[in-house]
Amino acid sequence: MTDCDCCITKAVFYIGLLFVLQCLIKFAYFINRNFVRKGHDVHERYGKDSWIAVTGATSGIGKELCLHAAKEKGLNVVIIGRNPEKLKATEAEVKKANPKIKTKTYRFDFNDSTSIDEYQKLSDDLKDLDISIFVNNAGLMPLHYWKDFPLEAIKEITETNIHGLSLLTKIFTERFYGRDKRSAIVNVASTAGYAPIPLNCHYGGSKAYVRSFTKAVGHEVSDKIDVLCFSPGYVDTALSRNAKGYNVASPEQCSHAIFRDLGYERETQPNIVQENETFSFAIMLFISEWMTMSVAGFLFKQDFVRFEKIDAEKKND
Repeated sequence: MTDCDCCITKAVFYIGLLFVLQCLIKFAYFINRNFVRKGHDVHERYGKDSWIAVTGATSGIGKELCLHAAKEKGLNVVIIGRNPEKLKATEAEVKKANPKIKTKTYRFDFNDSTSIDEYQKLSDDLKDLDISIFVNNAGLMPLHYWKDFPLEAIKEITETNIHGLSLLTKIFTERFYGRDKRSAIVNVASTAGYAPIPLNCHYGGSKAYVRSFTKAVGHEVSDKIDVLCFSPGYVDTALSRNAKGYNVASPEQCSHAIFRDLGYERETQPNIVQENETFSFAIMLFISEWMTMSVAGFLFKQDFVRFEKIDAEKKND
């Protein structure tokens, strides 16, 4: 064996060793996060008798977050949504979950409320409440092939998933710097933001923005605010047409993961299966972006057909 061959062999050995050590460290951290570490005491960290405010709070992840915050954490809850009847119904459920906490509903429609003043008004109208945690959960996922995508749907996704989320993150960042205690912001992204996904172009692109934006903001404001990007895959909600399967998370798993990792992580997923999915995305992207898009596009096409069938059945009912 030549000296050159020997050097190459050593280099490969040490690179492999570093890779194995990195995997072991990540595995140990994974075990600690999922099975050992407990979530922060929200009253001690963010302030006793403070409030959590959640957008898109009348269904799915948002609704479950409100219920979990009230029942399990004893937080007062601001329920933000666009449907007055659903707001009242959700408030009744939250009060039933914990009669001791306080609640407030606030009607807000991201697509009707596009001016900066209207977003600022949301915070101003709640100025008498000591909000310590703000959750940007509202999101839209209209499904169309890009060549058929309505311009109005593009506007709606942009207004809700990007424009509104960014403005409220900024507004509550300024507000939270005025509090004595730490505060928290949670922005809901998606595994659709991990790679370009054909048949889900604009939604996936909007969630890629949310991931990048949220983690960058979290780095900037870490002295005062805990910022968490929550990136689930499919969740059993109306947005996914109540998808079922081993890789589908429940809203309960989502709320548990958010409170488990808030103040510790910059990004998290609902369960172990979806954590593995994002890890697989990262490996595929490292190998080939084209391969990743091909696999993601194939898988999503199956769901696209299912979504279209469900939507058509609803129209006929």
